[in-house]
Amino acid sequence: MDEKNKNAQEMGEEEVKGLIDLKKLDEAEAIIDQKLSRAENDPTWLKNKGIIHAKKKEYEKAEEYFLLALDHRPEDLTVIVNLGNIYLETGHPDAAENYYKQAISKDPSYDTPYYNLSALYKKKGDYDRSKKFKKDYKRRYMEKRKNKKPASSERKQYFSKEKVMIIVVIAILIALIFIR
Repeated sequence: MDEKNKNAQEMGEEEVKGLIDLKKLDEAEAIIDQKLSRAENDPTWLKNKGIIHAKKKEYEKAEEYFLLALDHRPEDLTVIVNLGNIYLETGHPDAAENYYKQAISKDPSYDTPYYNLSALYKKKGDYDRSKKFKKDYKRRYMEKRKNKKPASSERKQYFSKEKVMIIVVIAILIALIFIR
C-alpha cells in the first residue's frame, strides 16, 4: 500500500472535515471514496460525500448522497438540514422549509434549523416569521453555549488559588536562596 493510500485509510471523519474546511475538496473526496469502497452504505461517509458535492455546487449529486445517508440514519439532523439547504439553493423553498421543520421536530434544541428558517422567511419577505425564528435561534444558541464547558475552565481548575499560592511561595523561597 502506498503512503497516500495508507494515510487515507487512517484518516477519520474529523480529519476529513478539516480538509473540507480548508477547501481541499479533492483530497477529502479521495479519502471518502476509499472509505465508501469498503463500506458503501456508511451514513457518515455518504453524508460527507454529500457535503463535498454541495460545496462544489453539484446539488443533484449532493442530494443523492444526503438521501442515501438519511435512508441509513434517519435521525441525522445535519443530513436533514443539509437537504433543506440543497432545496433552498435549487429554488425549492417549500421543500427546504419542510426539512428544517423536520429537524426541529426531531430535536427542538438543535439551533441550526431555526437560523435557516429565519433566513428562508426573510428571503420570502415574511419578516415577522423571520424575526421569530431568529429569536428562537439566538435563545437556543445561547443555551447551547451556556451548557458547553469552555476549554479555559479546565485551565482555571488546574491553577486553583491553592496551587498558585504554593507556586508563589516556592518562587519566593528560591529567590531568597539565590539572593544569599
